Amino acid sequence: QDGNYFSEVTDEFGSVTISHALIAGDAKMVVTAFNTETIYDDVTVIPQGGAYVIYNNYIIDDSAGTGNGNGELDYGETVLLDLTLNNVGNVQADNVDVTLSTTDQYVTILDNTENFGNIPANQMVTVTGGFSFEVETDVPDEHGILFDIEATDGTDVWTSSFSIIAHAPVLEFAGYMIDDTAQGNGDFFWDAGETVDIQLTIENSGSSIAIDVFGELFSSDPYITINTTGTLNYGNIEEGASGELSCNVTSDPNTPQAHLASFTFDILAWGGITGTGSFGAQIGGYLIEEYFNIFPPTGWYVEGSGNNWSGSSTSNAGGIAPEAKFSWSPSFVGEQRLVTPTINTTGSSSLELEFKHYIDHYSSSFTIGIYTTSDGNTWNTAWDMNVSSSLPATTETITISTPDVGSSTFQMAFFFNGDSWNINYWYIDDVILGGGQPATGFIEGSVTLVGGAGNIEDVIIDAGGTTTNPNSFGGYSLEVIPGTYDVTATLDGYSPQTVAGVVVVAGSATENIDFTLNSTVNTNIPLIPLVTELTGNYPNPFNPETTINFSLHEPSHIKLVIYNIRGQKVKTLIDDELEADYHSVVWDGCDDSRKAVASGVYFSLFDAANGEYTSTRKMILMK
Repeated sequence: QDGNYFSEVTDEFGSVTISHALIAGDAKMVVTAFNTETIYDDVTVIPQGGAYVIYNNYIIDDSAGTGNGNGELDYGETVLLDLTLNNVGNVQADNVDVTLSTTDQYVTILDNTENFGNIPANQMVTVTGGFSFEVETDVPDEHGILFDIEATDGTDVWTSSFSIIAHAPVLEFAGYMIDDTAQGNGDFFWDAGETVDIQLTIENSGSSIAIDVFGELFSSDPYITINTTGTLNYGNIEEGASGELSCNVTSDPNTPQAHLASFTFDILAWGGITGTGSFGAQIGGYLIEEYFNIFPPTGWYVEGSGNNWSGSSTSNAGGIAPEAKFSWSPSFVGEQRLVTPTINTTGSSSLELEFKHYIDHYSSSFTIGIYTTSDGNTWNTAWDMNVSSSLPATTETITISTPDVGSSTFQMAFFFNGDSWNINYWYIDDVILGGGQPATGFIEGSVTLVGGAGNIEDVIIDAGGTTTNPNSFGGYSLEVIPGTYDVTATLDGYSPQTVAGVVVVAGSATENIDFTLNSTVNTNIPLIPLVTELTGNYPNPFNPETTINFSLHEPSHIKLVIYNIRGQKVKTLIDDELEADYHSVVWDGCDDSRKAVASGVYFSLFDAANGEYTSTRKMILMK
């Protein structure tokens, strides 16, 4: 009981007397013996004399108010508590007053006292709805809440405790699927220039229903345009269930082959429940996908000191037979390369290589590795290994970022360098070369507004469909793939301006692309935004404060609330009626109690017109 142990050994008849210092209440009895099954049982410790009132059981009443009526304690609920007490003593307890308390951070007790009247000896009394409390919306799923009970008849005081398990949803990004049947060729592979629906699945692995679940897809990839604006409304997701909705996305026709586009998916539900996930979707096929079903594969060749490469009907590298094999014979000292065909890698700054291999070592040491070239003569090392012992079947994953990446005449080679007498065999299989990070450049400049009441941070800078907004000082930087662009700056109520023929080179910035926008409206007439929209915050990341901007097309009741990564509410910035206009509010990095919050990821949840428009934005506080 409470970490105290008391034990004795039975006599020959199985009888035992245990001296103890247990207090009235529950205790665990354990009976064990050699080569027998251990018995566990809960027993009630009864005082020697007098009344003794302790907890017996409870019932949750969540049938009214914020409750869902399932008889369990769910996040965000305010409930009534039916409590049963047991007088385990041998004398009646008169006029018993009971106080309920807890130190749990997720619980606020609203009604903590109740009179249970007289409780006869060895009898129980239940008071229905005698206590009430509320649980926070950010309570963790399956969190145990410890309650303490203090009962008194005015003379004696009896204490006992019990716990209640709280239930909450746990929202997770469960995966995605590419569907190109509506606007593509229907092969379920994403091709360059194709518009697809990305099916996004949210799973609720918690033990309570998730209410008003929203998801939003983001990508900063220069080849990606997300056509579905704002959030996806998944509605309610029951515990153990999942929801699926699709987001319409287009890839640029100039997307490099086998390009891996990166996405982030943010989840937000009622009560500040959040989740997030990320994934990479490949556009186009692999640059190389070779299983050595024939040797040499089409376009592959061997060069260097002889030819010790061949095909093998084995599967030593860990793939499926056949595979490629480098043999020690005929013996030579020098270097040999197994070279791929020429590949166009224009638009990429790195590539991802995966292959399986197995090394059968004989003696001393030698070097194996991966070379790349863009002219067929100068070879650059992408990866190498000095070998002095055998290597079991291993899958290597390598990021290639040599100067040859980005060339239209890229080649790769597996090489052996040393004395072939020192190796028995090197087996290679399942060579997959895919796209990595795209090569990009920048367009940079400034924007000036002349007249009007426009917000400079709402100006849209557009280059080939890739857009950005200036900062509060008018400066901007737009990351795009290399090429020539007509760059346009637009803002409602101002004359648009275009700078044509802006050339962008990979790895550098084209600077001083500046704009001056002149107002076209009477400044005495308020400028009404065309849409209701949360436009984001600047700066981001920020320290110590950031400005959150939004527009209202019509007067609306606005809620703008900050949540942390755990879904806990941090600060309510706005909860009020606002006029149609461009608005901004500063978050100073403090919570509702004016305490500075820690560095990390936070979310701004914007709700306009009672849910008709909702949106979230990720913010990063860096101190």
